[in-house]
Amino acid sequence: MMTPVIDAEAVKEFLDKAEPFLTSDMLHHWDVTLLARQQKLTEILFKPSLNSNARIKSLSALVASTARLSEDALIPWMPVMQRVLDLTIDDVQAVVPYIGGLDSAPSWLWEWATFWGFTIDPVQHPWWSRWLYSPDSRTGSMALVMMDPEQLSSTADELYQQLSMGVTFYVSVLESTRRFNVVSDRFRGWIGLACTYAVYMFTMASWRLTTEFTQVMPPFPKVVQSLLGIHRWEGSVFAKG
Repeated sequence: MMTPVIDAEAVKEFLDKAEPFLTSDMLHHWDVTLLARQQKLTEILFKPSLNSNARIKSLSALVASTARLSEDALIPWMPVMQRVLDLTIDDVQAVVPYIGGLDSAPSWLWEWATFWGFTIDPVQHPWWSRWLYSPDSRTGSMALVMMDPEQLSSTADELYQQLSMGVTFYVSVLESTRRFNVVSDRFRGWIGLACTYAVYMFTMASWRLTTEFTQVMPPFPKVVQSLLGIHRWEGSVFAKG
């Protein structure tokens, strides 16, 4: 399995384009919000529940990949999802091999399962969101900053390990270049990668879409927040709590 090598020049190029739209207060706010979310979700994750299916349905509403899935779509996978929660609590390292060992798994299951590992440790267990890397389209923030994205594995469990190593490498690059120092080590890499993908989205939109359409796109910071999932918590019982 090849270890992903991060291209420091690519990191610089993307963040140079992002930083004019960011402020220290904004970065600090995202950092604080992500930490509050992590703390609250950890409480929810470790809180015992007598009704497993109701708990899974409730937790699924908190993750982008499952928030809009119908109950009928979730029901066949609830035993697997419960096993993922149990493993996340008892041995988070076993989650990825467990999902990888299934005969088949919908793409949303990987994102949902790794979200809870991310809740425990965002650096060691990255959330495999579609914008981090999508094997189907071979696009994503990680591919944008790698020296050779072709090195990424074709098997899901090995690919996740590579993404995890890549995130760690990426954080080291940010530290060496003193980027986003206002953000804690815990979320610095994640915010940087979200900013990178937002730059990619705006660049592709400007190439492919009309000027009139690009003018109605949300502001750059709002797009970053959306990738981070921050907006999904605003105004909810969770956020207020």
